[in-house]
Amino acid sequence: MFRKLRLLRSILYHTGTWKLFLGLVMTTLVFAALIDAVEPGINGYGTALWYCYVSLATIGFGDVVATTLLGRVLTVILSIYGYLVLAVIVGAVVEYSNELLHAQQSDAVGLFLDKLENLPELSPAELAEVSSKIKRMRK
Repeated sequence: MFRKLRLLRSILYHTGTWKLFLGLVMTTLVFAALIDAVEPGINGYGTALWYCYVSLATIGFGDVVATTLLGRVLTVILSIYGYLVLAVIVGAVVEYSNELLHAQQSDAVGLFLDKLENLPELSPAELAEVSSKIKRMRK
């Protein structure tokens, strides 16, 4: 699990989307403070932070709700901002993964073509390997 989290962190860093993620975290912290200030039914910053998380995650447990107009407007703004940011981050991660896969495939094809160009210099074992790869490609 930690390996996957490190990979995700690396992708976020390389794509620059870590800034968006950090912005989302900071925005959530600020909106939690604002909602805590304007909502009479939300008692404490921790509860407001929980409410913001539940709103961003579209879980909507209903244990904490916004009742004032300003609280609801802030919730809508935070939710829309969160959806957009998360969509951009997911898109960047998918694009990065596709680019890595494409690069790996290009490298494999390049090595295969190098072997084909040098057929006379290959050993019998290497020739058999090239032959089996070609047969697998045809299937």
